[in-house]
Amino acid sequence: MQETILIVDDQQTIRRYLGDALRGWGYTPVETASAAEAITFFDYATAAAVLLDVSLSNGSSLEVLREVKRRQPDSVIILLTNNILSDDLSADLQSGANDFIGKPVDLSELEVRIRHGIQTQNLRKDVNSMRSARTTEFGFDQIIGHSPAMREMLRLANKVAESEVSTVLLQGESGTGKDCVAKAIHYASKRGDLPFIAINCAALPPNLIESELFGHEKGAFTDAKVRKEGLLEQNGGGTIYLDEISEMDINLQAKLCVCLKKGVSGASVD
Repeated sequence: MQETILIVDDQQTIRRYLGDALRGWGYTPVETASAAEAITFFDYATAAAVLLDVSLSNGSSLEVLREVKRRQPDSVIILLTNNILSDDLSADLQSGANDFIGKPVDLSELEVRIRHGIQTQNLRKDVNSMRSARTTEFGFDQIIGHSPAMREMLRLANKVAESEVSTVLLQGESGTGKDCVAKAIHYASKRGDLPFIAINCAALPPNLIESELFGHEKGAFTDAKVRKEGLLEQNGGGTIYLDEISEMDINLQAKLCVCLKKGVSGASVD
């Protein structure tokens, strides 16, 4: 299915010029000559992108921009301008426009900007969809428990997820669902789009755990033939869940505490 692109420009020659180019690139162009027509379009249709003239003679580009963002926030808005230093362009960009291009329009440049903008928006929607699915699967609603203690635990866990806390200690008997709570905190937090990595400290020998967490330099030991980044460096701000951390060598626990104090974010331990 061809994606629709709305052209908003009060000059017919420009609308036709852009419309012919869009058809050649595989899009379905829709032409509107005023702000009112553009806003009305979104009453009954959608557009993957909007090419919006900043200097409309019969309406406000800022009004169009705000209405598009309100009605269809996923639309990519690319501004068309005769003056890249104009106050109107600056106001539109600050109000959420995705990109701009100067007139006369370089078609090859415009094609790249449109495709890049739509691909970026589609990727963002995919990420949001995946996060929503994971939040549903691992969310706090999936944790069963109605006792006062469970309700208080869930209240605190929700509070932690909404905060900027970087380290969380989860305690409880084996089988009580500490891993479920760790995942719920992760996917409900700002780190929900980033990796969640679980490590069972009881299942790995001390030297291997240290190498996995902190990495090593080439030649640090006999088999260290190349430099290896540790998970604390690789996770990119995500969450590392250290299961059975009490089984970790005490010296390694001390080293880990030093790293956490230096600001390694998103680690949860139990």
